[in-house]
Amino acid sequence: MEIRLLQTFQAVVQCGSQVKAANLLQYAQSTITLHINQLEENLGIELFERKGKQMVLTEAGRLVKEQADILLNQVNVITETAKEFAIGQKGLIRIGAIDSIGKTNLISVLTTFMKEHPQICLSIESGVTQQFSQRIIANELDIALCPPPSPELSLEFYPLYEEKLCLILPIDHPLSAQKKIKMCDLENENFILTGTSCEYRRKIEHVFLHHGFHLHSSYDVANIEMVLNLVRQRFGMAMLPKHFVAHSNLYAIRDIDDISTILPVGLIRQKNKVLSPATEKLIANIVSSC
Repeated sequence: MEIRLLQTFQAVVQCGSQVKAANLLQYAQSTITLHINQLEENLGIELFERKGKQMVLTEAGRLVKEQADILLNQVNVITETAKEFAIGQKGLIRIGAIDSIGKTNLISVLTTFMKEHPQICLSIESGVTQQFSQRIIANELDIALCPPPSPELSLEFYPLYEEKLCLILPIDHPLSAQKKIKMCDLENENFILTGTSCEYRRKIEHVFLHHGFHLHSSYDVANIEMVLNLVRQRFGMAMLPKHFVAHSNLYAIRDIDDISTILPVGLIRQKNKVLSPATEKLIANIVSSC
């Protein structure tokens, strides 16, 4: 059964005649007659009694009208939903984001976007690049905000900003009195590291390996807040983005003069994958804000 037959039926009921229904729908009157005949034939019942120019519902017609109204209302809802989805006003956007995103202006970008698009649902999960990359490939995430993925995964990466890792050490540590700290000063120091898949840890390991130093660590902690707590309790030192502790007097924060501790952060997505209009709109907002 075609939807348009029910739409014609509904119009005839509302108008009370085929002539008025034809004017409403901008059909020829013969088309209205054809649609009603086809619908009655499909259902095997008479829907109207013809009383002169008036079309009066039969008992069967009244029952059909009740269900037709429900169905056509749902068709209208589906049509409007599709239109809103097509222009990026409705949908679900699944995002992965590293914890430090919460310390950047990207949070205000997401907040503003949601205020402007109240019918869009934003799902955000925390984690690391390795995890996000696999979930994007598995179509479990749409985009992620994190450091670059492994090149062999062939994911697209749009650089947004750079994080500078700095040395976080107890406020009374001897090195905190030095204005300049070099790699050689850290050779025998104990480091509190994040999890093995964390980008910060990988950057630290790369720096030490590149400079030929052994990285000493007795603590492997998944949570950054726990890393900071251990530093504060003098269990060791750490290297983290400066904004995690920029306004704290509980730690000494120092740059390391003779190494590069820059970590790029950006947006990753699948190559050549068509994302929803809402997702593409959010991506454009994020990229233009950085």
